[in-house]
Amino acid sequence: LKTVELIVEKVPWNPPSRTFDDNDLVPVKIGYDEKDLRETTKAAKGRWNPEAKLWLVRYGNIKGTILEKHIISDAFPVSAKDKSI
Repeated sequence: LKTVELIVEKVPWNPPSRTFDDNDLVPVKIGYDEKDLRETTKAAKGRWNPEAKLWLVRYGNIKGTILEKHIISDAFPVSAKDKSI
């Protein structure tokens, strides 16, 4: 028994981005030396989670800002009913 794998086309795969509701708490990773981003996160009512070493912010507060690019979507699921900020 012989098998053959035939590749018809090779294109880069972009996984679908995760969508968040405005009330969802999202984990945001900010480097220690990124003081401006930390201040922006604090202004968006973000809270530091020392166990996870991540900031938790409501998605609606950072939607469309530079902080949206710092969301760690696979860190851990946090919903609005789990924790309040």
